[in-house]
Amino acid sequence: MLNFDDYCELHASPLIPLDIKVDIDSFRTTMEKYKFAFRRWGQDHLDKQRFALPLVNLSGRLDDNPDKSLIPLDKLNENQQEKLWDSDFKLFTPAMNERCFDALDPIKPYMIRSSILKWYTGSLFYPHIDTWFPSPILRLWGTDNPENVYLRFTKSQQRSAWNETSPGVFVEPEFTVDEASKNLVKFEGVEAGRLYLIDTAITHDAHALDDSVYQFFIALNINSIQTVRELLL
Repeated sequence: MLNFDDYCELHASPLIPLDIKVDIDSFRTTMEKYKFAFRRWGQDHLDKQRFALPLVNLSGRLDDNPDKSLIPLDKLNENQQEKLWDSDFKLFTPAMNERCFDALDPIKPYMIRSSILKWYTGSLFYPHIDTWFPSPILRLWGTDNPENVYLRFTKSQQRSAWNETSPGVFVEPEFTVDEASKNLVKFEGVEAGRLYLIDTAITHDAHALDDSVYQFFIALNINSIQTVRELLL
């Protein structure tokens, strides 16, 4: 687990580029090969055209229906006694064997619940946070089309993640989606195909302005910390 101070030291910016870059031409050609393997992301907001290709899931297969790795965990775990967390998803799907993902070799030993998101015009993630403290994972993000996929963080960059006050007891962050939306600004300078260490303890959202745009949605277990440090640019 990564405590608050160590987390803040590592996440010196909302997005930090890594020395990992996927070849976009090869990636897009490969995604066409898997176009029928994409499934709807989540079970809510069905008016939004959000789809995903699992890279790391529970079975290592591409035909799970539903694929639990493609459901937001807060929704997946609602009213469930036995909950699933990112670290429970450990098996590579066949997509990980594609040459375009050779660029991920340095982080493959640490990859857990991960996927490629495919969005169409108007698709979005509403303002949210994705981790808590102490944090059990690191998250990476990237896109093939930064002109038409943009990521926004709250202006203050204040971390609003849940804080563990005692084992298993968390203090919920205080923000509303409507208020958060008014205080978010786009992160500039994103490079196509580049992976970034993302601070998901800061309230953030994402929007697609064009069809068939992709995002890298990758989680790493906590054993990845030293490798990620060495990859920071």
